[in-house]
Formats: sequence, C-alpha cells, structure tokens
Amino acid sequence: MTKNENLRLCGGTFFTLLLEARKQLLGANEHYAGKKDGLTEYETLIGLARVIRSDLATPMPTEIKTIQGNASEYKKCKNAGGGYFPFGDKTALRVFDERVKNEYADTLRKMCCFVEGFIDAGGDIKKDELLVKALVELISLDNCIDESQSFYVKEDGATMQKKDVVAMKEISLQPFLLGVFHYAVCNVDNTVGAKTFDVWCPSSGGGKRAYTGDIGVNWPVDIKLSYVEPKDDGVADNKADKSPDDIIVEEVYEEPRQEEAKSKQQMVFNFNVTGNNNSFIQHVDSITNNYYGGQKKDGE
Repeated sequence: MTKNENLRLCGGTFFTLLLEARKQLLGANEHYAGKKDGLTEYETLIGLARVIRSDLATPMPTEIKTIQGNASEYKKCKNAGGGYFPFGDKTALRVFDERVKNEYADTLRKMCCFVEGFIDAGGDIKKDELLVKALVELISLDNCIDESQSFYVKEDGATMQKKDVVAMKEISLQPFLLGVFHYAVCNVDNTVGAKTFDVWCPSSGGGKRAYTGDIGVNWPVDIKLSYVEPKDDGVADNKADKSPDDIIVEEVYEEPRQEEAKSKQQMVFNFNVTGNNNSFIQHVDSITNNYYGGQKKDGE
C-alpha cells in the first residue's frame, strides 16, 4: 500500500473519524421538538477532552457559541481548539502523558466512560469496527510515524510498535482508542492534519463539510474487537467523566423555586420561681418562633 504524505494522524483527524462512530443521532424533527441527544460535535469534543482533564468545567451559556466554533476549528485542524479545550495546554498534556504511563488503569477508565457515553460500541452496523480499521490504516499511511513508534494500546498499559499495531487482528476498543488518542495529542501538532481533513471533508462552497472519506473500509486485515468494562464502582456517579448529561445546551435558565412555606412552632417554657418568703409561683409563657425553610440547593 502506497503511503500518502497528505494523510496524517493528529487530534483533529482522530476526532473527525471518531464523530463517524457516534451513537445514533436524533433527526431534525426530533431536535425541532425539543429533544436532545447530547452528541453534537462540541459536546463530543468536551467528552473527549475530559479523558485528559476530568475536571473540565461545564461551559457557561454565553460560552456555547464560541466553544462550538472552537470544536469545528479543531476538527478542521486549524488550531488546538482555543482556550477552553486542553489540547493546547502543555501542562495538561504533560500530566495526561504521565497518567497514561504511570496511572494507566484510571486513565483507561475515563476512556471507557467516554466510549460508553458517545460511541456506538457493539452496534449492528459496526461503527466501532470501521473506526478502528480507519485508525489502523491511517497509522499505516502516515509516513511521519516511525515504524518503531510506541502506542499504549494494550489493556494492561503495555505498548506496541507501529509495525505491530498495523498487523493486529484482535483489538480491545477502549485501550486502542486511548493509545491512539494519547499519541495524537501528545506528539503531533494538530495543524498538520489540515490536508487530511480537506481530503476527507471537501469544501462545499461554504456549507457544512460532510465526511466523504472511505478510509478503513477496505482494510485487508479482519479485526476482532473486544471491550473493557470500567472497574471503578464510583464511576457512574461522576458524570464529568462519564457522559454529556451535565453539559448545558439550550435549557440554561431556570425559574427560581418558590420559597418553602413558613412553619410556625409553639414552644412552652415553665418558669419556677421561689421567693424569699418561700412561696412558689409557677409561670407559663408561650413563645412563638418562626422557622423559615431555606431554598434547597441542587444535589442536597
């Protein structure tokens, strides 16, 4: 197979292929009716970014349009995704690199959560299988990747060299995606993939640039996929790592709750007073206190 210098693996080209393997998207009519799938391009990129930085903040309503544009620019390999995303943050990438090498199990868990939330894994039309074949072929065609380049694509965190990756017949989905993603964002400038994006998503005169590539379709190696289940029992409670449920889309304003009804409670105090003449006086006094129910905060 002839290598093509225009085909490059980087964060943007990885993301472009990843978008083709998303779970089933809602149709236009369903979106018009107010339904949402949480699988937009920018939401998917936020989910992917949280593999690098799980504490990535949910965007403010005023930031959404900018972040949408940044996600589009990242996919087109024009830049590193702007200030919100961590792809251009050297410190974040250094820590991510160290975690892949030294805290692999926890980092793999984050990728498992991303796949669970966004990727059509194990589906009937085998989107995940095509994604893996496309990435393997892209690695094979990228002549800027040395044959001895290591990828952290094994379930135990061990590495494989490029020459062995392109010959793989059995691949575990989440470790493979983590290893390829790690290489792409930690070792390659995103802008090198601009020509590759142009090949896959040709210009349409200003309209949306749809993916028309067929990389992976004719990959000659029959690949058998397996899947890893997250082992952390607490992962389901951490939506920042798991799914797009916490991402704000349109419903960004909420009417304040009505203050809880005031309740009154009467307390009776008995006062026993003994005078100098040894007489006993019992005095009963009623005091009415108001207790105000405070507004309950979300999550309490």
